[in-house]
Amino acid sequence: MNEQEVNAENYDFKRLMKQNVKNLLGPKLKQYGFVKYGVNTYVREMSGLIQMIIFNIEKDRLRAFAAYHPIFVPYDCILNYGVEITGSTGIHLLNGKYYTTLMEMGENKEEQVKDYYKRILPNFNKIVNAIIEGVIPEMEENNSFLCFIKKFESEKVLFFEHEFDFRFTKQLVHQYIFRVYDCLYNDFHEGVEKLKDIRAVMDESDELREYIEQLLGTESGELTKEQFIFNLEKIVEERRKKYKLKKK
Repeated sequence: MNEQEVNAENYDFKRLMKQNVKNLLGPKLKQYGFVKYGVNTYVREMSGLIQMIIFNIEKDRLRAFAAYHPIFVPYDCILNYGVEITGSTGIHLLNGKYYTTLMEMGENKEEQVKDYYKRILPNFNKIVNAIIEGVIPEMEENNSFLCFIKKFESEKVLFFEHEFDFRFTKQLVHQYIFRVYDCLYNDFHEGVEKLKDIRAVMDESDELREYIEQLLGTESGELTKEQFIFNLEKIVEERRKKYKLKKK
């Protein structure tokens, strides 16, 4: 179904939004090196940092998100390091130049078709513009795991012009990210001990605990930094395969 075929008989908001994401935005994201992951998610890696653009498409509503997380994190997305483009946090992106929400109104099919062309499609194009002009340029600058870490050297941390909630730093996944950084770039042995502390308070079924155990694994003797890096590279390769990403 293309735009010319939309009428009262075949109108379906959810299907149209999926089609628009695929046809109006997908090719643009591909030009920037994003690959399609899952149903309505696009992802790429830049030097150890996963960059995601996510669409949550419901029967009568579309929500769009942009987010980061280091590739060695075992979760698909952590929206705390990002923004809901179509939510209250997205109003700061580009000073609200393209800010919009996208929700279908009414139940009459003929009126819905008119509203689609008059309001919904133009608003969808605003989301596309917000991503191309606002989200992508920031991602081009915040283009590595080290850039991601460096952001937290400031008292005020912004992701897509939205202020990061520092209460999230108490979460184990955030602590895990920074302890891995410590192991790689600061005091290796102190970082290892702190990873052990995180593991000790985690549920055995949690993927994050499993990743920590992989990182700390050694066949014999004391864990060396070389072995740690080898273990980390194995995890990174697993994540790349999951996202169908090429090695960077």
